[in-house]
Amino acid sequence: REVLQLGFFEDVQLRDEPVRGTNDINLTFDVVERTTGEATMGAGFSSQTGATGFLRLGESNFSGNGQRASILWEFGGLTQIELSFTEPWLFGTRTTAGADLAIIRRNLDTFFDHRRGGGVRLGRPIEERPVIGLHGPLLLPGQALRHSSFVALQGGDFRPRRPSMG
Repeated sequence: REVLQLGFFEDVQLRDEPVRGTNDINLTFDVVERTTGEATMGAGFSSQTGATGFLRLGESNFSGNGQRASILWEFGGLTQIELSFTEPWLFGTRTTAGADLAIIRRNLDTFFDHRRGGGVRLGRPIEERPVIGLHGPLLLPGQALRHSSFVALQGGDFRPRRPSMG
């Protein structure tokens, strides 16, 4: 049951064979693997940003080790790139660890926004099913998680000012 619940297999059959001359039993699992990768894409149009779209690639059994990896790219008025990786058995233990990185840029008529950052995750099962975890933002050196800048013009009008990189 738990092997099937991993989500990596379409079918799991268990065969037991007695070992001659002993009280032991050999257990053999016959499995049929399922496709664990995914690709998603979409497009749209907005009066504020014009043409937009996204492409997401993900794998829930990366390298055949149960690791999860994904990349997301959004483009248009919002440009976003996200990378994510999760190791379910850190150092061969039941500890799960992961990391995420993101770059986000918004270039709209009213403002420009540029963010870079990420996060780390760490978790461990308390019992068989529930998992406790810790996660939080990870700021890259010299970067704020959010950076937006505006220039005030005569008459109280605001125009975006491109933030300096660094």
